[in-house]
Amino acid sequence: MDRDSLRAIFKKRGLKITPQRLAVFDAVIKSDNHPCAEDIFNIVSKIHSNISMSTVYQILHLLEELNMITPIEVDGTQRFEIKSNFHIHAICPICGDIEDLYSKKIKKFWELTTSEFDIKPIKQDIRLFRYCNNCK
Repeated sequence: MDRDSLRAIFKKRGLKITPQRLAVFDAVIKSDNHPCAEDIFNIVSKIHSNISMSTVYQILHLLEELNMITPIEVDGTQRFEIKSNFHIHAICPICGDIEDLYSKKIKKFWELTTSEFDIKPIKQDIRLFRYCNNCK
């Protein structure tokens, strides 16, 4: 998912591409640590000092509705990531660090399992908990 994808989806839906919407999208896409709304607000407000936390939430909600980002709840806090290929979230229970792990074997297992039980998932989130390198 990139800015061109965002532009195409917004154009198809007849939505306006505002600088604030682009900035929120960029804050999520450029982050490697699954930022929460407050993290995104802190990044975007440096560029757009007049943006409110409410606006950030509205934009995040819109991006989620458009299936461009996915929320991940960790310890009661929603964090966000760009919609991407099938992966596992490895979460540190101490600091909350989230690492994305991509595995063809797990993806194949998931496909076989959902096929065996005739399940059509509308959303998936596979998590494992492990201590990150800083918290070991």
